[in-house]
Amino acid sequence: MLRLAIAGPWCGYACFLLARRVGAPLAVGVFLAMAMANVTTYVVTSLQLALAYPDPSSGFVGAAQKFLAIFGATQIPLAIAEGLLGVVVVRFLARVATPELRRLGV
Repeated sequence: MLRLAIAGPWCGYACFLLARRVGAPLAVGVFLAMAMANVTTYVVTSLQLALAYPDPSSGFVGAAQKFLAIFGATQIPLAIAEGLLGVVVVRFLARVATPELRRLGV
C-alpha cells in the first residue's frame, strides 16, 4: 500500500512540480513524473521486501541490495518506456483537449 498509493505518486507529483517550477517543458515534467514514480514504487517495494525477508547472513542491507538489483534490471527500462508513453499521451491530449488542459492549468 505504501509503495503504490503514497510513495510513487507523491514522488512523481513532486518531480512534475519541480520540473515545471524550473521552467522545464511540459513533456520533460511528464516524463520525469512518470519515470520517477515508477522507480520510487519499486525502490520502496525492494525495501519492504528486505524488511520482510532479511538475508540470513547480511541482514536487511544484503537483502535490500539483492532486491534493488533484481528490480532495477527490469524497472529502469520500464520506467523509461512509461515516461515516454506518458509524453505521447499528453501530447495527444494537448492536440485534442487544449481548452480542458488550459482550464486545469496544465
